[in-house]
Amino acid sequence: MSLDTFIEEYHRVFSRSSRTEYVPAVIKEAYNSVVIDVYGRKYIDFSSSASVVNTGYNNPKILGAVEKQLRRLIHYTHIYGFNEPALKLARKLISITGVVDGKVILGLSGSDANEGALFLSKAYNRRTYLLSYVNSFHGCTLMAAKASGIDLSRRVVRLLGEEGKTIFLPYPDCYRCPLGYTWSSCRLRCVEIVKEKIEELNGDVYGLIIEPIQGDGGIIPAPEEY
Repeated sequence: MSLDTFIEEYHRVFSRSSRTEYVPAVIKEAYNSVVIDVYGRKYIDFSSSASVVNTGYNNPKILGAVEKQLRRLIHYTHIYGFNEPALKLARKLISITGVVDGKVILGLSGSDANEGALFLSKAYNRRTYLLSYVNSFHGCTLMAAKASGIDLSRRVVRLLGEEGKTIFLPYPDCYRCPLGYTWSSCRLRCVEIVKEKIEELNGDVYGLIIEPIQGDGGIIPAPEEY
């Protein structure tokens, strides 16, 4: 099957709503940071395939652990019952975050994680507004889409009639400052804007969500001082 025919078949069977195409390559196998297409061409993958396999491809240590677990128990839900691997994972996650008496919710995606965080935050303090950032992307579920400042998400939210409860702030981009400052002269004016917005809303803010490195907005790291 030619590359063009393969891509045409993809378009025929997969919904466009669930895909964003970047690379016209049909990947067959991978190892470490290298992916190989059906023609044998090799590519170094700097994106870890959308940041979901950032341990590298087919790492022997991980393959060994996965194979060992698959032969013992593929799945037994921790929602209705109990299993030891889920408990070990939850303990590890809490130890990494350093949160005292932390609780874990296992999800399916970044959208899922952000949806849960936003839902819990809103339910906890019952306030009105969320602060987010221009050109941000936090997911495809409803609250995550509402929190996203990238154009496609805003169009989806407008269709749903959910506009108005998220306030979008300028992201701290020191390379192309949206406020027109240079790094030596700004004195972190972008931080003051957050404080001023919270005061303007009389503290009626249930959360602030930020990407430490803005992804879809252009791979922009916020400065450590921010």
